[in-house]
Parts: sequence; structure tokens; C-alpha cells
Amino acid sequence: EGKIDRQTIIDSMLSVGRNVSKWAPGEVDRLVQKGAVLWPVEKYLAYYDRLPAEARRRISQQWGQPPGDIMTVTRDGTQYFVLPAFQVGNILLAPQPARASSQKQTSLYHDPLIWPTHQYLAFYFWLRHEWRADAVVHLGRHGTLEFLPGKSNGLAWDDASSVVLGELPNIYPYIVDAIGEAVAAKRRGQAVIVTHATPPLTTTALYGDLAKLQDLINSYTRARDQKQSGLQAEYFKSITKLATDLGYTPAPAQEHGDVIQRAAENLGSPRDREVRRIEHWLARIQTQSGPRGLHTFGEAYSRQATEDMLVRMFRDELAELRAAGLNADDEKAWLAIVAEADSAQPPAPHPASEAATVRERAAATARARIESTAWHMRHNQELEFLARALDGGFVPVGPPGDPLSNPAIFPTGRNQYQYNPKKLPTREAWAVGKRMAQQTLDIHRRRHGDYPSKLSVTLWANTLIRTHGVLESEILYFSGLEPVWNRRGDVVDVKLITPLGRPRVDVVMTVTGMYRDSFPDKMLLLDKAVRLAYDAPPESGIPNYIHIQTQKISRELTGKGA
Repeated sequence: EGKIDRQTIIDSMLSVGRNVSKWAPGEVDRLVQKGAVLWPVEKYLAYYDRLPAEARRRISQQWGQPPGDIMTVTRDGTQYFVLPAFQVGNILLAPQPARASSQKQTSLYHDPLIWPTHQYLAFYFWLRHEWRADAVVHLGRHGTLEFLPGKSNGLAWDDASSVVLGELPNIYPYIVDAIGEAVAAKRRGQAVIVTHATPPLTTTALYGDLAKLQDLINSYTRARDQKQSGLQAEYFKSITKLATDLGYTPAPAQEHGDVIQRAAENLGSPRDREVRRIEHWLARIQTQSGPRGLHTFGEAYSRQATEDMLVRMFRDELAELRAAGLNADDEKAWLAIVAEADSAQPPAPHPASEAATVRERAAATARARIESTAWHMRHNQELEFLARALDGGFVPVGPPGDPLSNPAIFPTGRNQYQYNPKKLPTREAWAVGKRMAQQTLDIHRRRHGDYPSKLSVTLWANTLIRTHGVLESEILYFSGLEPVWNRRGDVVDVKLITPLGRPRVDVVMTVTGMYRDSFPDKMLLLDKAVRLAYDAPPESGIPNYIHIQTQKISRELTGKGA
């Protein structure tokens, strides 16, 4: 069976699990002495010769005829590839093969034209056919497999990544905020992603010269209060010199902070004002968030880390709780939520009563989100989902993103998808869609002397994904509405543009079945938009074609007995 422990892995990787460049043949020999795998080139050729002719042509053109000159040795007249791998129990540990010799490794990392070396291919062929791996788990952001030559999507059997990996299942633990690279691993490396959390964030403490600067400011204040003008002047010199060395740039008072802060900075002597500006600069540094160490795969956040993260993640929800009369800043309230998160079972929902006010309902929803997120922070499922993937089970899907902008990333361990539909249309897509809609209106006015009364649009699921919601933005702007985003960039509502100053255009939407099934939230959003536009307050002399056309259709259907 064998046992995996941290020191064994470190020692074995240093002695056996290293890629070695061709300029260090002595190191290759040492790898062999330490027990690296030797695989006969003759066996490699049996698989290499089955590759598509075009693949073999490119590989030999770029790296020469097999076996090439990277990590090969000859023993008793037989040529071998040296594969830096070692086995613990039924697990094989190895570095991903080098993309090239070390001199060119970095420059070729993402090269779309250079095929992998013979030794790179040999490792994966040996892994699949000789060691007969059931699956491969790639670790790290990111590898080279998903950036080998070939199509960007829908890879064929003769694209480089497919040639290397074959049908071997690829399970890929990936940091949850790495959206682009994870998508590449899925599309080009047939990966099942198992996300892992980012390091928890905490308020950065002052240290080193920053802490010394704060001490000098405190000493300056005491000297001023004690009327020690000479000492105060010396402290001022030390403060300004150290602050400048640390990157502080003197700026006019009006460039710092809000109105109250600027007023405070303008009180006192010029020295006092400058010291206050430096102190405010220091305070901004101190209130920034920084990572609390590194995240260990499969480990839950500590109680303190959970509490720190919740405060940063749920600022909007905290406002809802405070508005409902719950003092969400109270330490006991937070400790209670985190303490409940330690329970074995996830928190049960506590819906607001039927008689609850809108504010109370919002508070209940906010608290439920906070409690659920806290529980998942304290009950990490990353190892559970990794084991499920290795067992051939289904890994549930989940959104990508940074926890501060998207708390829905918890629980981590899920198979990440490309985007969060709640963020569509994005602000950038709205800007493009609004501009395109206005151009359409302007063209119609030039050609016909008036605004259109009706337009037709077909909504496709792939168009929404590809354009991030440009078409939906056009529909909203034609109708005289705009999206409402929360602090995280989620589209949470739509609102009327008032006064609009032009007709509200009636947009007929034809929706595909894929769109309807994939984006029910967009269906609800557009439905609400139409209803709001229908009931929009009239503007003098400006028609609301949505209201007019709906009334007309209603009368026609009523006349027919509908």
C-alpha cells in the first residue's frame, strides 16, 4: 500500500522527480541512480509510429528523429527515456514533462506551433500504456498540456493535446478564481475541474518601517501636545523622510478622502496637516486586505478566517441586516453565525413569515446566504469531490470567481463552468448594446423620419454567452430600461430610464428552446422589463409603443372571444 507523507514527497521530488536539461547529462545519470523510470525507446516507437503522419512530420521536423536529445541515456547498447517519476502505494508522482530544454522552456510554454518533445510524449505514452493509469491528476495553475498546438475548441484526435492524453481521464484541482485558464484546461485538456478556495483574506497589519512610521506619528503627536516644539520639528523630519522612502507622495489636501477628512486635514499648522495626510495614507494601507497564508487543498477555513471573510464578502447583506434592526456589526452576532457553521448539518432555512415586511424578508434572505456560505467555509468538500471524480462519479458544477465578488463559489470542489449568468449583461456589454441600439434608432430616423414602433429580435443561448449580453442590452435600451447591478456586478433588477425623451419601442422576442432552458433568469428579467415599460409614466407627446401595441392586441383578442 505505502504511505504518503509530506517529507517523503519533498525528498523524492528533489532526488527523482526533476526535469533535467540536456546541458546537464550528469544530473540525468544521477536521476537514474536514484531510481527514475527507464523506458526503452523501442517501446516508445511502437506508439509513436501509430501517430498521424502529419503529427510525426511536425515532431521530427521540430525535435529531430526519435528519441531526440532530452533526458535520454544509453545502457548496454539500448536507448532509454528517463522519466522522473516515483510510486507511493498505487499513486505515481511526477513533474509534467518539460516543454523544451530549460533554455527555451519559458518562451515555448504557450507556443501554438511547437509540438511536444519526444520525451514529453514518451512520459504520457508510458503513463497510459505501461503504467496503465486509471486517471491523471494535474496540479498547479497551469500546465502545458492544454496549450499544445491544435484547435481552440472541439479538438480532433490528431490535435496535439489529444495525441498526448488519449482517453485518459484528466482531473484538475484548480484555484476557483482562475476562470480563463480553467476553461482552457476543460476545452483543450478534457479536464474535470475540482476547484479549491483562495487563501482567506484578513486586514493587513503594519510591520517593519510602516509600523515605525506609525510610532513616529504617535511621538510627534505627544511632542505637540506637550509643547515640545524642537522635538516636534525633529519628529516631523523623520516622519516625512521615512514616508517618502516608503512611497508616500505629498499631494494637495483635496485629493485625500471625503469632505470631513479634508476639513480635518486643513486644521492646524502646515506640519500638522502634512502629518495627518501621512497618517491617512498609512490608515488606507492598514485597512487593505491581504491573504492569510496559503490555502491547503481540502482544509476548511478556521473560525477566525471565516469571520474575517464573511465581513468582507457580505457588505451589501450587512446593510440589509442593519436596516432590519439587526446589529450585524456586533461581535456576538458574527460569532453566533460562525459557531453555528461548526454543526454537522448545513443550516436549515428560516423563511420570513407571511406577515413580514419587505425589509424583514430581505434580511432573512441575506442571513440565509451568510449562514450557508459560513457552513461551507467550515466544511470543506474539495477532497470529497476529488475522490468522487477518481471513483468515476459525478462532480457537481459551480461558478468561478473571487469570493469577495461572488460568494456563490462556495462550496469549492465543484466542476467550474465558464461564467456566471447572473453577471449578464455585464456593464461593458450594456455600453456596447446601448450604443448599437442608439445607432439603429438614428439610422431609422434618417431613413424614415421617425422612430420605429416595433422591432424583432431572436435570442440564442450561444449569442448571450459569446457577447456577454449585448443583445439583451439592446432590447432593454429600445424599451427604455437599464440593468441594475449590485456591488459584485450581478444583475439584480431593471429600472426605467426616465425621462426617456423618445418612444419606447415594442420589441418582439423570439426565444430558442436552449435559451429558455439555459437562462430562466434572463427570461424573468426581460419579462419584468416589458411589464415595467408597459406601465411607464407617459411623457407628453411621446408614444409608448409597448403600451399601445399591447392594448391593441388585447382588444383584438377580446373581440375574437379570447
